Amino acid sequence: MSKLSSITIFVSLMLLLCSLSAVAQVGTTTAPKPEAVTIFGVTLTPAQAEKFKAIYATEQPKMNAIRTNAALTDADKKTQMAAIYADMKEQLIAILTPEQVAEMEKASTKPTKQEPAKIFGVTLTPAQAEKFNAIRATEQPKMNAIRENAALTEADKKTQMAAIYADMKQQLIAILTPAQVAEMDKASTKPTKQEPSKIFGVTLTPAQAEQFKAIRATAAPKMKAIRDNAALSDAAKKTQTAAIYADLKQQLLAILTPEQIATMEKTIQPTPKPETGKIFGVTLTPAQSEQVQAIRAKLDPQISAIRKNTELSEADKKTQMTAIYSDMRKQIVALFTPEQLAGMDKGSAATKPEAFVVYGVTLTPTQTEQFKAIRAKDEPQLKAIRDNAALSAADKKTQTAAIFANRKKQLIAILTPEQVAAMEQTPAPKDK
Repeated sequence: MSKLSSITIFVSLMLLLCSLSAVAQVGTTTAPKPEAVTIFGVTLTPAQAEKFKAIYATEQPKMNAIRTNAALTDADKKTQMAAIYADMKEQLIAILTPEQVAEMEKASTKPTKQEPAKIFGVTLTPAQAEKFNAIRATEQPKMNAIRENAALTEADKKTQMAAIYADMKQQLIAILTPAQVAEMDKASTKPTKQEPSKIFGVTLTPAQAEQFKAIRATAAPKMKAIRDNAALSDAAKKTQTAAIYADLKQQLLAILTPEQIATMEKTIQPTPKPETGKIFGVTLTPAQSEQVQAIRAKLDPQISAIRKNTELSEADKKTQMTAIYSDMRKQIVALFTPEQLAGMDKGSAATKPEAFVVYGVTLTPTQTEQFKAIRAKDEPQLKAIRDNAALSAADKKTQTAAIFANRKKQLIAILTPEQVAAMEQTPAPKDK
């Protein structure tokens, strides 16, 4: 069945349903003459229209299932829908009179004016268009397979698609006349105005643009590999990518003229003076900033590995991260001058830590550290109780209360008599 026939069937079916719906919605108090229903150029009687409506209602779920089936390609959907339309047409013929069947055949064979097919700047004859449609239908599954192949890179897909298009063009040439081939060649060789390529403020010649395009294409896989490497820290990625860009620039310089190089050097801004960093309240010298960046870059992979380690609990991650940050601080402080160390101590002293209050008692900094250690030790036990699905809520409450009671005893051991007295006067809050 041709594409035109399928479209004609579909439009006719829609008009038929609209006509039948209009008739069905008329009230029972009046009996107007129903509008005539026409399909495939044949006017149906009311009885025939009702029968065809029943046929359509039976086929409708099948068509909906095809349209919504994401596993089918457009070509598969078109084929299956055409089969249903053909079946519906056969069922329609069974309820028509011989005169109506003859009328329908006459209407379906009536020639329709079609726009001439045009490709690569060449207007095809109807016979050539049919042949090229067959060529395209043969190649379409191959193109679909390439598009849907997740294992191929975009570059590979582009290369394979280009090969198919080149093959299709050769097959097209085989069905063209010499005059059409000449017309196609003329259309394909018609120059197109292109914007000149510009990089680093330098306008490249077409030849230079092609050379640099090849240089960049060689570097692209390396840069992608760096971006996709989860084992590299952001700092390491930045360093390796910068090295590739520097190499690209050197290769670009090799294909430029002295005048272009001079223009490029004039365009590129001079390297700005490195900003002095500040850490722990201390302003670093440029040299110290470089050293601190090197320390961070060295420890970043360890930090990243801890964050991504799903086998570690949050408490374990925190413990390991704290150890790394402590080591980082030691290495950075070792770079400071005596004056910077004094400034750091002064800055640290200026920041008054918030008072830690528990059970109504304000702890000293030393007591705070001791109590945090007590609580950190209890935390895994509390978590184990909370996560134990075999325990009832009452059992969990009992075991948790025992841990809190033991925690309170350990706290009392580090308090002064005055603090213990203050705590006894304050009702114990619920420990979270």
